[in-house]
Amino acid sequence: MQKLLEHQDPAIAAAAAIGEWDCEPRGKVRPSIAYAWRKAIIEHVNDGDTLSEIFKYDSTIAYGWTQRRIRSEPNTFWRSETEFIAAVGSLSHIQRQTLLQELSAESATSRTIQLLIGDDVELYCDLLGNDQMQCHHLVPLTEEITEAWIMKARAALDHRYSVEDIANRLLRYLDGPEMNQICGRPKCKRLTF
Repeated sequence: MQKLLEHQDPAIAAAAAIGEWDCEPRGKVRPSIAYAWRKAIIEHVNDGDTLSEIFKYDSTIAYGWTQRRIRSEPNTFWRSETEFIAAVGSLSHIQRQTLLQELSAESATSRTIQLLIGDDVELYCDLLGNDQMQCHHLVPLTEEITEAWIMKARAALDHRYSVEDIANRLLRYLDGPEMNQICGRPKCKRLTF
């Protein structure tokens, strides 16, 4: 099994890693091949329900898997968006913070930033404090208005962004079906910062 996990063909290494996970007892990896199995999962497995299960089992695998995709294919790994969402959902605050710090303005995508920050206002403040990521500062405000969104908007105001900047970013989210949903509601909430 070790040789299969270390095989040059990524498809073979990935199949061996999934096979090891699926063998009885399911979800138990033999200690003698654990390192090679972990490496194969991080480097070669890109999709599947099993991957989400593995991320729940070990957040360090989710971290390594996410880090590898951000580093090696920052703008193209979205073929695995479901898995990326599962991986980020398994990460701790510190793991997401570390990944956010590794991003550069050139390698970061809006979707990566949105998923890494989520509703975490502290992570959003970290982003606002990174001058090299200025072109991405308002990206986390391109989403549905929630209590977390309001807190992030306040943080943006504290970092010298104007109400107009924030409103323009929100309008990007509202441009489309979301606008119809909001305008179709009987009563819209009034936003106060």
